[in-house]
Amino acid sequence: MPAECESDDSGLNARLTARSANDIMKQKIGGDWMITVLNAETNPFFNQAFEEYVFTHFTGDEIFLIWRNSPAVVVGSYQNICREVHVRALMEKNIPVVRRMTGGGTVYHDLGNLNYTYIYTENGEMDYARGLDRMVSALNAIGAP
Repeated sequence: MPAECESDDSGLNARLTARSANDIMKQKIGGDWMITVLNAETNPFFNQAFEEYVFTHFTGDEIFLIWRNSPAVVVGSYQNICREVHVRALMEKNIPVVRRMTGGGTVYHDLGNLNYTYIYTENGEMDYARGLDRMVSALNAIGAP
């Protein structure tokens, strides 16, 4: 189940800015393996497609994606774009509207915010505390405080 959130960690943001390619790491966290991807691509269309590709093709793996987008408005899968955004204003500012595969609200992305996607397989009720602990451990393992 993917969970997308935003964070403002300028240190990790700077590390992503300095990268020209993706870093892919397989980390042992709490006795289990997790794949962590620092995605240096900032194209919002690529990033949403990449997230969907990973979700679809890496079933059974626990994956933590960290990424940023150039300016874009990202809408949830069930939202009516014309009700959520002023399309003409975005077109005038050359800001694309990108639909993600998950639900949720409309958000503005730019290079000043850091996004993450946590993908895992869970039987039964979602354990938010476990997921948060694993994401924090993955961030600590790559040098984020």
